[in-house]
Amino acid sequence: MNKNHSEKNRSLRDKAEERLNKDLSQMDNLSNQEIKELIQNLRVHQIELEMQNEELRLSQHELETVKARYFDLYDRAPVGYCTLDSKGLVVDANLALADLLEEPRLKLLKKPWASFVLDNDHGINFKKIRDLYKSGQSQEFDLRLKKSSRDEVWVRIIATLGEDQDDQPHLRMAVINITEQAKARKEIKRFKLAMDSSTDSFFIIDRNSMRFVDANQEAWKSLGYSKEKLLTMGPYQINPHMGRTDLIKTFDRISRDQTQETIETIYTKSDGQEFPVEIRLRSFEQDGKKLIIAVARDISERKAADESIMREAAINSSLAAIAKELTQPDKTMPEIADAVQKHAQTLTRSNFGFVSSIDPKTKDNVIHTFSAMMDKDKCQVNDKNVCFSPSEGRYPGLWGYCLNTLEPFFTNNPRIHPASKGIPEGHVPIERFLSVPAVYEGQLYGQISVANADRDYTNEDLKALGAMAHLFAMYVARWKGEQELSRALQQAEQANRAKSAFLANMSHEIRTPMNGIIGMTNLLMNTTLTPEQKEFAATISSSGRTLLSLINDILDISRIEAGKLELDKKNFDLQGIIEDTIRILQIQATDKGLKISWDIDSGVSKCIRGDWIRLQQVMINLMGNSIKFTEEGEVRLHVQHEEKEHEQDTDLIFLRFTIKDTGIGLPKDKIKELFRPFYQLDSSITRKYGGTGLGLVICKRLVRMMGGDIGVDSVEGIGSNFWFTAVFEKCNQEELVGPGFKNDLDALTNHVSKTDISDKSILLVEDNATNQMVARTVLKKLGYQNIDSAYNGLKALDMLGSKNYHLVLMDCQMPELDGFETTRRIRKNELNSKKPHLPIIAMTALAMKGDREKCIEAGMDDYLVKPIQPGILSEKLSKWLKNKQHDHNFSPTHASHETESGPANEEENIFNENDLITRLGNDQELIREILSQFIDEIPDRMDRFKEALETEDSDQFKIMAHTIKGLSANISAPVLRNVAAQIESLSMKDDLQAIKDLIPKLEQQHQSLVEYLKKYLEKDK
Repeated sequence: MNKNHSEKNRSLRDKAEERLNKDLSQMDNLSNQEIKELIQNLRVHQIELEMQNEELRLSQHELETVKARYFDLYDRAPVGYCTLDSKGLVVDANLALADLLEEPRLKLLKKPWASFVLDNDHGINFKKIRDLYKSGQSQEFDLRLKKSSRDEVWVRIIATLGEDQDDQPHLRMAVINITEQAKARKEIKRFKLAMDSSTDSFFIIDRNSMRFVDANQEAWKSLGYSKEKLLTMGPYQINPHMGRTDLIKTFDRISRDQTQETIETIYTKSDGQEFPVEIRLRSFEQDGKKLIIAVARDISERKAADESIMREAAINSSLAAIAKELTQPDKTMPEIADAVQKHAQTLTRSNFGFVSSIDPKTKDNVIHTFSAMMDKDKCQVNDKNVCFSPSEGRYPGLWGYCLNTLEPFFTNNPRIHPASKGIPEGHVPIERFLSVPAVYEGQLYGQISVANADRDYTNEDLKALGAMAHLFAMYVARWKGEQELSRALQQAEQANRAKSAFLANMSHEIRTPMNGIIGMTNLLMNTTLTPEQKEFAATISSSGRTLLSLINDILDISRIEAGKLELDKKNFDLQGIIEDTIRILQIQATDKGLKISWDIDSGVSKCIRGDWIRLQQVMINLMGNSIKFTEEGEVRLHVQHEEKEHEQDTDLIFLRFTIKDTGIGLPKDKIKELFRPFYQLDSSITRKYGGTGLGLVICKRLVRMMGGDIGVDSVEGIGSNFWFTAVFEKCNQEELVGPGFKNDLDALTNHVSKTDISDKSILLVEDNATNQMVARTVLKKLGYQNIDSAYNGLKALDMLGSKNYHLVLMDCQMPELDGFETTRRIRKNELNSKKPHLPIIAMTALAMKGDREKCIEAGMDDYLVKPIQPGILSEKLSKWLKNKQHDHNFSPTHASHETESGPANEEENIFNENDLITRLGNDQELIREILSQFIDEIPDRMDRFKEALETEDSDQFKIMAHTIKGLSANISAPVLRNVAAQIESLSMKDDLQAIKDLIPKLEQQHQSLVEYLKKYLEKDK
């Protein structure tokens, strides 16, 4: 098209120049009018040229568009295409070919085409390409290619010869994946080889008379006619589907175009039986007659193979869809069963069906989903979970046959099947029936049954549903396993809660006397003592604190494993900690006649920042082990600077601690097991030396938390070198803590203005006399003189009724009335009598996860863990007594009430931050922990609520509604709390419809709240 335009433009230009030259030669003789006409003609020619140019541009644009569309179609064609140069290298390929070979397209380029051809097919590949180059005619042939996965794929190659831009010959190939067809052809070929004299049918047809003039033996035999009879007939008589008119048009087209044409149609035998054929038609002339030669091939087998392939694809598609459904975590058993049933009916073209599972305890056949098989007025089943029980271990009727035999079966005449027991009144007639058991690893899990297909059931149907049943059985097995696992997890959680309760009680029982020991020792050290007595008292105090730390570590082993334990970094004197550690272990070493010593390299800084309690715990554990397993000789601690290649931060200190002993040593094969929980060398050593096997595990995890590592070098019979490294920060010689430094109580007392606090009255609620004495003494040392004591909650309530206090220190575990219930009654009384808020600080030995939240939830304002540390106690008292003094309107209950009755805006309605901050004493860490826990926990509660609602488990959704209400109230989320409270109230009335009407609102508020809290936590990071 571009060439025609160019020639036309050139012709127009030549005419214009010729006329212009002619007219210009006569310019002198032209009049003005003639000149005007000349100019006008030029303009006309110019316009024509411009129109031609515009048309050319549009044509060029259209050509580019067509070209782009061509390349897009080429690249995305479902058939692979490639181009080979004269050397047989791939110079171009489309995406379809790259996908077929499982290779990136770029990796295909410049590779020899022969490298992708299967070794056994190199011969045909070489021959066909050689023939193509020789004859120049296109070649079509089949061969096998190798994928990158080494799998083979059958392809049909259509190769043509062309030239590239440099006029060099190249080969273009279309590569069609015929793997499935090849399989079908293979089957057909195997079938044909079994036929001794199988040939195609040949027909010669007179174009004018439309009659057969000749046919081979296979032709008339295959149609069931004699040859004489067949030659009196025409092609339209054996091919009524096309008819005479259609055949004439086809023959005319073949004769006119002189082409060969292949068509598929249906032949009809003399008995009326039809079969598909593929006919190759070609025209020719003989003795002046126009004839058509038709080579007909019975393609019944090929069609059957094609249908089989299509059916196989449909089966695979259904199995893939079911497998996808099975992997969805939110799918319920009825939903899975419904999906399986629909695919089973579609695949077998059945009108009815059901899917069931076997209850492992009762052996009932639980039908989860079924199609309507009875008249509405006859069917008594409204719920799609129907149970049928076995009778004497056997299931009745046709549907029970496969369950009893564990074998799939079908019948196209159910009335005569021996297992048939008839059908209930109103049930649709059963004309055909197929059922397969869902079996996995030899165990029966359920059943898939279909009925009344629009044609007879076959073994192919049985095979398809068998594969489907296997998948369903695997799902049911997994589902039941998950149910059992869920129950096991619940039991484990119950056991874990029991363990936590035991540890909490043990903690309380141990902490209570330890509180007295440490407290009384601190008081003793503030009296007049001789130097020797002071050293003894200091050792008692230090040992008490160390023992308490060890108790804490044992109790917190679960925290360490859960990653919940955090280091408490403080400035301390390394030498003082080591001296204190040696003093604690000195008696144990002396009793065994051992020398215990230490040294620190001169380059090591004495003032460092870190968790000195955890450091001392590790040193005591390792040195204590060395003393325990050493009968004579020495135990020595050496501290040195640890060189690190990446040590660039000048504020960090890397230290290495080595404990060397002359003990029994360790076998090499036992060293790697040392740091496993509860591991001990052998029973004889355990009986002799004792131990739980937890110490080294705790040490290892603490050292890792301190940024270091731990290990041991040992020679059996000679001794061991235990070592560990840790990272610390540098600090100044100020505010040092730990053993050997100025008494905390004295330091705090010096900074307290007794005038400001001496008039503050404090009620101490504590059932233990020793703890009362310690707490009262510490309070007095801090400057608080007006202190009353109550030994339980009832006594405290009496005293609060007769006297006003500024603050209450509340123990949690007490006889008659514990601290939690006492606090609740105090808060209720405040609300009823409109009294000002009284600060209550929990003072308890409870130190397990969740105890602090329990105190806050009960209405307490703050939380202290026994034994009471004077510094922390002073800080808490100062904080809450200052609030009491300057803000007499402080009241979490009052603040919450105002928020609920009159929210300022929508966000406050969703989440009342001020109320939560007030209730939790502005403890941002605790606030974040509670909110994060809420975000993690609430989706599961919502899911369990909806699941209970779907199954109409009224007891469960009452519990879940109450739980959601409590969770939302705990984090100051009034709207979600109110909706949950409404649902809880309605559940008491069993108003199921009203509850369902509130579900959208509950879900919307839940989603809005979670989104808001996530943004809130992200903002405050």
